[in-house]
Amino acid sequence: MHPNGRWHVYLFSIELRSAASLLKVLEGHSVGIFTPSEALSLAKVAPHHARYILEFCDAEAGLDTEAPMPYPSTEGDNVGDLAVISVDSYLTFSEYGHSKDYEELDGGSGFVEPTSSGLTAAIHTHCDARFIALLEFKPGVPRGDHYHHLKVEYMTVLRGTLRCHFAPVDNPTDVSEVVLTAGQMVRILPRCIHTYTALGSTVPALEFAPQRYTANDTIVLENPFGL
Repeated sequence: MHPNGRWHVYLFSIELRSAASLLKVLEGHSVGIFTPSEALSLAKVAPHHARYILEFCDAEAGLDTEAPMPYPSTEGDNVGDLAVISVDSYLTFSEYGHSKDYEELDGGSGFVEPTSSGLTAAIHTHCDARFIALLEFKPGVPRGDHYHHLKVEYMTVLRGTLRCHFAPVDNPTDVSEVVLTAGQMVRILPRCIHTYTALGSTVPALEFAPQRYTANDTIVLENPFGL
């Protein structure tokens, strides 16, 4: 809470410039100061951000927010309309190229080329990466079992096959199971539970995020998908 009673909000924003190549995604950056009611009235507020605002208001009022609560609809101007957000709204999937082509890399998103002789990956991140991690998933061993309050997670498979389970914190029975292969990436919004399991062989993966790592941002759960 800002000292003057106005809340420093975490928002998703896109700044459009004259050329598409200069498009800058300001994801994870603080861009303004608003009261909670002002923030909820903005034209475009992601559902999970609206959730943060409502939780903040409840906490200030001393209300219990442990139980799942519906999100306000952001389809129109009526913020009072309530709707449950589906797991698909938390996930975005994309894919890098599969051949080592540095000329194409210059104007594209990048490539991931796993071969018997080695692995080459060269990618342009989809945001200003302030956190990068190289991970290794063992076959049949689930890893993750957590969600984040603020972190937007990008996970790219570099080799092999990775089975992923996702579910919203507020609707944990709405489970999505997705299989990713080399070069495929998933972007996961905050408050989405995620667990990864390698299939067949060890899977190396690259994770990045526009936020710095903070320990209290990760909420670990006990086998949320019964794996």
